Amino acid sequence: IDDGTIENMDVKAGMDVCMLSRKYYPSCGGKAVYVLPLLVTGVGRSGTHFTAYSLHAKGFEVVHEGSGIDGSVSWTYAVHVPSNKYVWEPTRVKLGARRFLFVAHIVRHPLRVISSLTTFEKSSWRFIAEHTPQVPNLDLIEPVERRALIHWVTWNRMIESYADKRYILTDETPSEICLDAGLLERKCHRSIPKEQVRTAHRETKQLTWDDIFLLDADYAYMARDMTIKYGLNLDEIKEVRAPSANREKLLSIFE
Repeated sequence: IDDGTIENMDVKAGMDVCMLSRKYYPSCGGKAVYVLPLLVTGVGRSGTHFTAYSLHAKGFEVVHEGSGIDGSVSWTYAVHVPSNKYVWEPTRVKLGARRFLFVAHIVRHPLRVISSLTTFEKSSWRFIAEHTPQVPNLDLIEPVERRALIHWVTWNRMIESYADKRYILTDETPSEICLDAGLLERKCHRSIPKEQVRTAHRETKQLTWDDIFLLDADYAYMARDMTIKYGLNLDEIKEVRAPSANREKLLSIFE
């Protein structure tokens, strides 16, 4: 299990960080680029609401799915959109051409996230498909549970390529991110009564590992491997199918 710190971007398989993401890098436009302190991102339904409200309650101007003085908490800002048109972005707090100095990658157990992703709206899936070119017509893949599984793997793998550090979502995660991003320390340590923190609760069917492997064994194996790598609890995984010959081909997409 690694410690969540991402390796130097210079060794990231020749990827153009500036074209892929909103992460600030010296080659991303130089002094003309306005840089915000922090972006917290991940797959949708990984705790962005909780993190945004926690940081806001500590006194920081961060915006959920929008741009604030101290930064943003947004799954959509994981990708660079040349047109600067992001789904769900509030009109008054648009990101524009801004970039982020520190990118925090938050992760949550895939079984919980995939179950919740089944309630995503069509506009979100269209946005995801547009920015997941390695899986053509992702937004049309059925059932939606398989689509969500593929998205969990591909979106997290993409963020891994440029994020500064990865975090497992806990009650302490917002404070850890805050300190690592170099925000005002006394605010970072500010305790927050739980009743002041909003979280999003949705009624969905909880999927099991058996369900995931039956949907798509190749991507299920990748999700399992990533779960271990991230230091998440596998729970009780049951490998109901052997990996196919396509697994190596799928893995090579991200190398």
